[in-house]
Amino acid sequence: MVPAQLGIINVRFCPDGLSAQDLNQLNTRIVNLMTENEFAMVGTTMLKGKTTIRLCIINPRTTESDVEQTASLLDKIAREID
Repeated sequence: MVPAQLGIINVRFCPDGLSAQDLNQLNTRIVNLMTENEFAMVGTTMLKGKTTIRLCIINPRTTESDVEQTASLLDKIAREID
């Protein structure tokens, strides 16, 4: 019918001066706060032993603006924690 479309984006907030374990905990906390916010559903995944923030964009109604707003909110949450 149509080509398969799936978008998975993994990012990691990495401020200077934190250990790998602290960075893993920080990124998990960001996801937990984003979940509490209820704006968008994001999760975590481990890549090469590092906790990353995972956005899986499979809803065909998701717009570029939705993704930009989600990234902006993740950044805001991360900076408030840091």
